[in-house]
Amino acid sequence: MVIEWDYLFVEMILLAGIIWFTVYLEHWTYKRSQRQHDKKIKDNLFIFIKDDLEQRLHFIEESLQYRDYKPFLQICGML
Repeated sequence: MVIEWDYLFVEMILLAGIIWFTVYLEHWTYKRSQRQHDKKIKDNLFIFIKDDLEQRLHFIEESLQYRDYKPFLQICGML
């Protein structure tokens, strides 16, 4: 029985290429999903901070408009 080394060598290289490509593809999809997840968290954090600051500004404007400083001073820790 004669082993054809050329065909065996080519098959092994093709198998190694297929394995390497699947590992690379899996790693690439994981990194892509992680980036999307991080972007979503960052966007939600910015939205939360923006809404919080807008609520605080609205509260300050109402305190100044109605001259009701007691709740404002309690939040600041002055009373």
